[in-house]
Amino acid sequence: MEELGVITRVEEPTDWCAGMVVVPKKNSPRLRLCVDFTGLNEYVCREKYVLPSVEQSLGMLAGAKVFSKLDANMGFWQIPLSDESAKLTTFITPFGRFHFNRLPFGINSAPEHFQLMMAEVIKGLKGVVCHIDDVLVWGGNHQEHDSRLHATLQRLEKAGITLNVEKCELSQSKVAFLGHIIADTGISPDPKKTEAITEMTEPTNVSELRSFLGMVNQVGKFIPHLAEKDKALRDLLSKKNAWYWGTDQARAFKTLRDALTSPPVLAMYDPNRYIKVSADASSYGLGDVLLQLWEEGW
Repeated sequence: MEELGVITRVEEPTDWCAGMVVVPKKNSPRLRLCVDFTGLNEYVCREKYVLPSVEQSLGMLAGAKVFSKLDANMGFWQIPLSDESAKLTTFITPFGRFHFNRLPFGINSAPEHFQLMMAEVIKGLKGVVCHIDDVLVWGGNHQEHDSRLHATLQRLEKAGITLNVEKCELSQSKVAFLGHIIADTGISPDPKKTEAITEMTEPTNVSELRSFLGMVNQVGKFIPHLAEKDKALRDLLSKKNAWYWGTDQARAFKTLRDALTSPPVLAMYDPNRYIKVSADASSYGLGDVLLQLWEEGW
């Protein structure tokens, strides 16, 4: 990192000095060294920029047939720090003290600041959406897609943002983006998410059950009548109820897992078509569906 110019050795006294922590890597036996900016984060003035929601971005894909996914190389490190800000990021290691010259991971304002910068870069471009360091470009055909991709790459080059070639996917009929598979046929959950759920074993306590239901809720829009199917499990989350795993709970657990073995493909929202919202509720749940009028009907 020092050779790359990301960090610089510090010799003089500093007002701030963070420690380092070891964090396990997800789905890997290896460990990751991170700087703990907990103390500094309490005093960071955040810009409070609203990050776009997943549903907001997916709702923009009407008519999309061709896709490209771009990944900003090293994300936050592409943003230089002022001398004043750099000194605040001083951290200590067994080899001495250093400070960051580039925006480090762990600063609580980093995601929104990076999102704001990227939003300004692609501002005014059609068929482009950005979530932190992931950029999706789409078009209704190859010509439209290629034109939009070219314009996006020009903007990124002008802003000095480099891309990770190994993580970029160009001119595809489907791509994985924000936990979904986006294709010309519609939107479906990313198999990595559904496999994590279908491979889970029956929970043995409330904590494990809450984790399971949390994962299910992330893909809940792909499970019809979810409130009915998970009621026996949700009841166990109430402090009024004692933990009991019986036939009803086992059946509900299996039903939810089975529902994700072949989830439906949802159509992309088209703002130019008539819409109808159908909703219903019961004593233990509520649900709704957004319908659009096509040639075949609702």
